[in-house]
Amino acid sequence: MRPKIRFVLALVMASLVFSIIAVVQAQVTPSVTITATDATAGEGDGNTAAFTIMRTDDTTDALTVSYSVGGTATAGSDYSTLTGSVTIPVGASSAVITVIPLDDAVIEGPETVIATLIADAGYSIGGQNSAPITIEDDEEASDLPVISVSATDAGAAEAGLDPGSFTVTRTGSTAAVLTINYSVGGSATAGSDYSTLTGSVTIPVGDGNATIAVSPLDDTLAEGPETVMVTLIANAGYVIGSQSSATAAIADNDQDSTLSVVTIAATDANAAEAGPDTGMFAITRTGGIVNPLTVNYSVSGTATAGSDYSALSTSATIPAGSSVAVIAISPLSDASTEGSETVIVTLTPSANYSVGSNASATVTIADGDQDNDDGDDGDNHGDDDGDDRGNTRPGWGCGDRNHEHSGPSGRGGDKESPCDRHGDDDDDDDNDNNAGSADSQESNNGNGKGHDKGHNKDKSGHDDGNGRGNSNNGSGNGNGHGRGRH
Repeated sequence: MRPKIRFVLALVMASLVFSIIAVVQAQVTPSVTITATDATAGEGDGNTAAFTIMRTDDTTDALTVSYSVGGTATAGSDYSTLTGSVTIPVGASSAVITVIPLDDAVIEGPETVIATLIADAGYSIGGQNSAPITIEDDEEASDLPVISVSATDAGAAEAGLDPGSFTVTRTGSTAAVLTINYSVGGSATAGSDYSTLTGSVTIPVGDGNATIAVSPLDDTLAEGPETVMVTLIANAGYVIGSQSSATAAIADNDQDSTLSVVTIAATDANAAEAGPDTGMFAITRTGGIVNPLTVNYSVSGTATAGSDYSALSTSATIPAGSSVAVIAISPLSDASTEGSETVIVTLTPSANYSVGSNASATVTIADGDQDNDDGDDGDNHGDDDGDDRGNTRPGWGCGDRNHEHSGPSGRGGDKESPCDRHGDDDDDDDNDNNAGSADSQESNNGNGKGHDKGHNKDKSGHDDGNGRGNSNNGSGNGNGHGRGRH
C-alpha cells in the first residue's frame, strides 16, 4: 500500500478513537454531595460557618450546583442571604458556601441554616444531599423584654360600631421588632360579635407598645353585654409580666325598650312517685317577645336530683314569639319510705332580664312507698268521740262501745283494750276514773274535747269533742265515731 494511503487511514482511525473517547466522557455525569465542614457560627464574634459541595470523576469542566436554604434562622436578618447555587471551578473537586451571621438585638436562642442540593441534568446527587449549621445567639436571657397587656378602651358597642382596644407593652430595648402571641376568649363570638383577631401583634422598631383593636359587628340578637378576653402566650423572645390578660366588653344595642321582668310559678305543684305524676313550673316574661330569652335558675329543696326526680339543667329558654317556658319535674320511683319531698326553683339574676317579686316556687313530690293502713292494727292511735269525762290511757277504742272495759268496782279506770288500741268511744257516760263503777268506763284521757284521731304511729291526734281530761299519749276529737289509722 502506498505511503499516502496508509497515512490517510491512520488519520481516520485516530479521529474515530478520539470521537469514541469524547462520547464516553460525555455520557459520564459527576455525583455531588454536601457537608457542613464548619457547623457552628456566632452572632457577636464574627465566626462564620461553611458548607462544602464535592463532586466525583472528571474535573476538566466547571460544574454549577444548585441548592435550597431552610432552617429556623431568617435570611437577611440572622445571616447574609445565600445565592442558591455554587460553581466548582475547572480542575477542582469542591466548592465552599460561607454562612455569615448578622448580629441583632433580639434574644432568640440558637438558630439553624439548612442547605439542600437540588437535582440537575449536569450531575447526580449522592447519598448526602442536605446539611445543617447552627448560628449561636449572643444576647443574654436577662435582656429579654417584659411584656404586659391592658384594656385601654374596655367599652366597645354595637351601636355606632364603637371599637374597643387592648395595648401590649414591652420594657427594655426597642431596637428590634417584637412579635407577641396571644389567645382570645370571653363570652362574645369571633366572626359574629366582633371581627376575628389574628392571635399575634408586632411592636415595631423604636416603639414600646402595639394596639389590638376589637371591632364589634352589629347583629339583631338581644344578648346583653358580652366580653372579649386577650391572654398573652409565652415565647422564647420575651417574658410575660404580671398583667398577662385583659378584658373588654361589647355593649348590645338590641335590647327591648325595657328589660323583661321574669317570674316563676308552680303551675302544677303536686307531683307523685305513683304514676309517676309530673309537676310543673312556668317561667313568664313581660315585655318584648321578638327574641328568645334564656333565664337562669338554681334548684334546692328536700328532694334529691337524680334519685327523687330527673335532674334539671340550670336554665330555661323562652322561645322567640312566646312569653312562657316550662320546667317539668319528673319523679323517680324508689323503694324508700321518705314522705313528701320538695323541689324549689329560684330565678337567678342576669344582665338580660330583671327578676320579679315571684322569684321562687315549690313543687312537692308525694312518696309512693308510704303505708296507708286504715285498719285497727294497734298503733296507739284512736278516736275518742264521746262526751265522757275522765282519764284516758293510751288510745283505746274499736268503735261504738264495743270494746269498753270496766275495772273492778270502786277502783275505776279501764284496762288496756285487747283489740287494737284504735277506735272511737261513742258512749255518753259521765265516767269518773276515780269513782270507778262497773258500768261502761273507758280510758278517756282526752285533753279537751274527745275525738282522738291518731296519725303516723306517734300517738298523736287532735281533741275535738265535748269531753275533758288529760291526754297522756294522744288527744281526742269528739265526733261520736271510732276509727283508727296510720
